[in-house]
Amino acid sequence: MILNKLSSRYPNLPLMVVENVFGAVDKVEEDESIDDDGTGDFLGSKKDSFYWHKKCIESNGKIT
Repeated sequence: MILNKLSSRYPNLPLMVVENVFGAVDKVEEDESIDDDGTGDFLGSKKDSFYWHKKCIESNGKIT
């Protein structure tokens, strides 16, 4: 995987897995509410992301 390749290529640099935020333009409605339909889909995809982050941490970065 990419983390294994990067750690081999740059053995003296720490690798940090970070989560990028969900970028969306919020439209404030007349009643000052915000329709946030996209967040549910995004959070669903994050569950898979968290699974792989946990797996990476548990394996000390050696995911095969």
